[in-house]
Amino acid sequence: MGRAIATWLKDNGVKVIPNARLGDERTYDFALEGLYKNDVIAIGTVGSYKRLDERNLLIPAIKKTLETLEPSDAIIYGTMPKEIDKSSESKIETLNETKEEATESSNNEDSNTPLEEETIPEPKTSLERMKYEMRDMTGFQKFKYILYYNIVYIIILCVVIAVSIYCIHTMRQNSRPVGISYVILNCNNNTSALTVATEGNPFKDYLEAYGLNSSKYQNHSNTRVMVDLETQEDDYYKDILSSGFLTQFREFMNTDFYDVVITDKKGLEYLIKSETKVRLKIMDDVLSDELMNNKIIKDHTIREKDLTDIEYAVALDIRDTDFAKKLKLPYDDIYLCYAGTSEENKKNAEQLTRYIFGLN
Repeated sequence: MGRAIATWLKDNGVKVIPNARLGDERTYDFALEGLYKNDVIAIGTVGSYKRLDERNLLIPAIKKTLETLEPSDAIIYGTMPKEIDKSSESKIETLNETKEEATESSNNEDSNTPLEEETIPEPKTSLERMKYEMRDMTGFQKFKYILYYNIVYIIILCVVIAVSIYCIHTMRQNSRPVGISYVILNCNNNTSALTVATEGNPFKDYLEAYGLNSSKYQNHSNTRVMVDLETQEDDYYKDILSSGFLTQFREFMNTDFYDVVITDKKGLEYLIKSETKVRLKIMDDVLSDELMNNKIIKDHTIREKDLTDIEYAVALDIRDTDFAKKLKLPYDDIYLCYAGTSEENKKNAEQLTRYIFGLN
């Protein structure tokens, strides 16, 4: 558009000095169209002379312009490349050449060393090139440049930081002491104890009573496991999701993950007589002698024989306690069993048992 306007003005008698500027060789065939031969032209070199790759485009372009237009006068706005033959018939005048550029040009004319090798060495490393490219940029331009050319590294760094924060947070969370860890069998999530934080959950009341519901403690609950000696192999394993819950339950029962188990009669039979490796912890290995000899505990103790015909104290019948009633389970026969023998398991189990029977 600018070229068209300049040509129209010149055709109508207005004195115009057009700017002749080529790009690379692909522009040579059309970039000079509309310019008159043997006329005055201007060529700007400002901002296109310091970098080696820019000079490699600029110098051939100026030569091509002078050869094609054969101008009567050529005004160079900026530094005049020493490679341009000033002995041509065109009168070449340099304007706005800075002191630094003029000195640089003069020094290079008196030296046998090529301009590009002496003044602007090619950056050898990525960091050097980045610094070179940003030398004349504003702060915001530098920010955009770094963001654009390092976006992949920035994304990777952000991912690494996020994963590190998550891992640190998870390790911190898992390192906290356990307030209570329980599993309720055969309720199919039909209970007020669905999660530790569920309103009306007696486990929640217990934790609040002992100050164990703060962020200093971690608590675990599971109300999804269904077990039955008679039907588990035929029906339970047909459900992949349920099978996964059972596998996890077995693993947790054997690694002291749970403190206590709440179950019905069918679940109790499964835990006592199942041929799997799941085994309840007998009460004598978990509760203190003082508590085991308490009359209320003795009256509620359930004793069963295992596969070797040895009788053990395996559970407490808690169906008549307020705690059991608040659980709102879909069955009436409710038993409290024990699942871990670590010191933390024992402490939590003893404390919960005393709370359920009011023995504090």
